[in-house]
Amino acid sequence: MASHHKHQQRGAAATAPGALPVINIGRLGDKDPAARALVVQDIARACRDRGCFQVVNHGVSKSAMDDALEAASEFFDMPAERKAAFACADIRSPVRYDTSSKDGISKARSFLKHYANPLDHWVDSWPTQPATYRKKMGTYAVEIQRLSIQLMGAIVQGLGLCPMHLQEKLGAGLQFMALNNYPQGASRAGDTERISIASIHGAAIDEKVGCAEELVDERHPRMYRESSFHDFLDFLPTNVKAYRRFVETLKIDSA
Repeated sequence: MASHHKHQQRGAAATAPGALPVINIGRLGDKDPAARALVVQDIARACRDRGCFQVVNHGVSKSAMDDALEAASEFFDMPAERKAAFACADIRSPVRYDTSSKDGISKARSFLKHYANPLDHWVDSWPTQPATYRKKMGTYAVEIQRLSIQLMGAIVQGLGLCPMHLQEKLGAGLQFMALNNYPQGASRAGDTERISIASIHGAAIDEKVGCAEELVDERHPRMYRESSFHDFLDFLPTNVKAYRRFVETLKIDSA
């Protein structure tokens, strides 16, 4: 869910120790290279120090965000039998609905996950109910995909690479959307219903991604093996309950 904050023209607005950096990215598209460089510096600092950050002035329209949340809410409000049509135990399924409710009635987390890029390839597999779901969620997916490419360009530029380094891979790559619903009274929602929409972006599902060659030398050797999103999906079924982290399996022994 998006929130709106008063903010300065540049800089991480959150300065308190432990606070999540809030970065104004409105000038990433500025024709003035110096203005863009300041934003890239803020993003690089947040990635280095915290590993995450919040953005404002991101260009995703409020109407697209509101419509997507409305479509998600309407989907989760549908009768259980309609949602069950998308139930699937296969984590590789392009569309998958599930709930942690054992009886289908108790208040518990439920989710809908589906692929979204390229939109015209996946949208016909999305729910047809509510009637506006495909249109509203599709509009949001396209805007978020644009934002992800813009942000990744700034992130790789902060590493000293060309901003276009991953643009082609991301443009033709994976977009995986996860809609989560915690109804009122569920353990994590408290007294109010909570809905979130996460969008995960990367290269094509089978494409291996590794450290950029430009960043590797004798002083800075590779520390992780290359991997793909498919490798991650193969890892999940037997490891997630053991609380193993996928990234730990990719570490290269330096001994």
